Amino acid sequence: MAIACGPGGRDLRQEPPDSPGADESAERIATIEAPREPGSSDDAGKTLAELMEAQGIPGLSIAVVEDYRLDWARAYGVADESSGAPADPDTLFQAASISKPVSAMAVLRAVQDGLFELDDDINGLLRSWQLEDDAELLAETPVTPRMLLSMTAGTTVSGFPGYKPGAELPTVPEVLGRQGQKTPANTEPVVVGWQPGTRYEYSGGGSTILQLALSDVRGRPFEEILQETVLDPLGMTRSCFCQPLPAALHGNAARAGGSATGGNGNGPEAEPRAEWHVYPELYAAGLWTTPTDLARFLIEVQLSLEGRSNRILNAELTRKMVTPGGVGQYALGFTAGSTTPHRPAPPGESNRYFGHTGGNWGFRGNFVGSLEGGNGYVILANSSEANPVIFQELPARIRAAYGWGSEVATVAETEQFFRDRLDGLREELGFIGATAAFVLPDGSEGSVATGYADPEHDIAMTPPHRMPNYDEARRRVLDRHDLPRTAEQLGRSFAGLAPGHLGEDNAFALPAKAAEGDLMAFNPCTEWTGGGYVSNSRDLARWAKIVYEGEALDGPYLEEMLSSGYRGEDAEATYGLGVYRADSPRGELVGHGGWFPGWRSTMYYHRDSGIAVAVQFNQNEADFRNRVRDELLALLLELH
Repeated sequence: MAIACGPGGRDLRQEPPDSPGADESAERIATIEAPREPGSSDDAGKTLAELMEAQGIPGLSIAVVEDYRLDWARAYGVADESSGAPADPDTLFQAASISKPVSAMAVLRAVQDGLFELDDDINGLLRSWQLEDDAELLAETPVTPRMLLSMTAGTTVSGFPGYKPGAELPTVPEVLGRQGQKTPANTEPVVVGWQPGTRYEYSGGGSTILQLALSDVRGRPFEEILQETVLDPLGMTRSCFCQPLPAALHGNAARAGGSATGGNGNGPEAEPRAEWHVYPELYAAGLWTTPTDLARFLIEVQLSLEGRSNRILNAELTRKMVTPGGVGQYALGFTAGSTTPHRPAPPGESNRYFGHTGGNWGFRGNFVGSLEGGNGYVILANSSEANPVIFQELPARIRAAYGWGSEVATVAETEQFFRDRLDGLREELGFIGATAAFVLPDGSEGSVATGYADPEHDIAMTPPHRMPNYDEARRRVLDRHDLPRTAEQLGRSFAGLAPGHLGEDNAFALPAKAAEGDLMAFNPCTEWTGGGYVSNSRDLARWAKIVYEGEALDGPYLEEMLSSGYRGEDAEATYGLGVYRADSPRGELVGHGGWFPGWRSTMYYHRDSGIAVAVQFNQNEADFRNRVRDELLALLLELH
């Protein structure tokens, strides 16, 4: 396949060096590169170069669109840490999941060409593989292209880790797999795990089904279809769905950086680090591109929505790419939201942005466009640690420089989104009740509740409810640090206690309900757990913020707490001096979990963002703490 990957054209916008437009762009670039809040000790107080160094980002490439035209594109840092080769606007980066909306455009073009309908049974389109392991669910509700595009098909496998260069690659049918079938694939078979069309669940596995279906219907390799259907018509000359990347394109391709660069072992027998991972899952993660090329794609979507340029799709089908139509906020290719693409508009308000994020091994990306006015930006980085910069600080600077308004939610908005997400998790996971609280980087707080404190008496859970915690509070800190809802577990009666639920025939031979009203069914001070404290999620989130930002400990003691400890080879957390350092999808967390007969708690602090989260549950039967904590933290990072 011949791919034109010479220097990208500049036909989107040409400004003479001495024009007023060029001067204005230069001023905006300087504003974005400078500290947003001079003197601040957090990310806002750093220059862009200092941000990249602090977060371990080797290279960064940015393109900004204004009024349906490319305003500027610029790269920073290095494409390859080993050689020191600088990044430039033509440097190729892996787009990761930003591949999905580009691929979705090709699927919708096949619909426009009459090859199939959005509500056809996907098994009727597939020739080389079928959804077969899910006959009972599929008999009631067939999976359709519309469901797969909107992530509501019930398909499993959220994402893909990729393969080292030179490794045996599975075919697409082997990636999709069969239960019990051995293949080179490093992920589980893709199946339908729940009733199609009933809920949103991000699924790269579902995207890979679409990859195979499009190839089967058109009778051609997926990468050729995308090249001829989308990339070539839009002039995306520095883009290709090339996996593995041809050697001829290695010269100006970014290498994975940050934590992804560690090799295996030391000395002459050490395994060299991989330059990147290879993704046969092309639809989901296989695009190599530049921010400038993705800006071309962004502008085409914006113009097509207005009927001003329909080089690939008509306005009606383009509108489907940015309009959520079922459960969840994922449209047929993009997410869409109010102040960001990832924040649903409140009732009665319209979405204002569309976009997508991306994360492959050693690469991260952020793609955002406005639904009106022709504005947006694309940021690509060759580091897994780039999230705080490309999803938070840089977008805040770009929007401020262009006067596009803040994308940071108010505390009230954050609390509402927080409550909605917690309600959704309770519906999905089935826990009885929970309270959750957060403290934001600026110290703003919020707390919410869901479900029941006592379902038998129809008593709803409220944020002030307290629950016992064995090892999350500390003596002699309650009054000093304003933790009013935390108290020692002395005796059996505690005002505002949410009854804990152990279930029938529990291992402790205790009643199914660990408390009746404010009275515990047993004396906590005589139990083998040793008692502890009762608290609520607001106090716990506040304490996490206080202790892990060094306000409660003097001298080197906090660092000693965090740096001590042991982690086994397969462990996901290190236990230090009274603190866990835990891995999560959003990076390392520090904090602790708590358990007591009838209750579970968790409080953690995300050091990269300065956000603290605490969640409490009034039941023992299942442990949802990490799942709910990670989901709520992800929401807060999107909002702030």
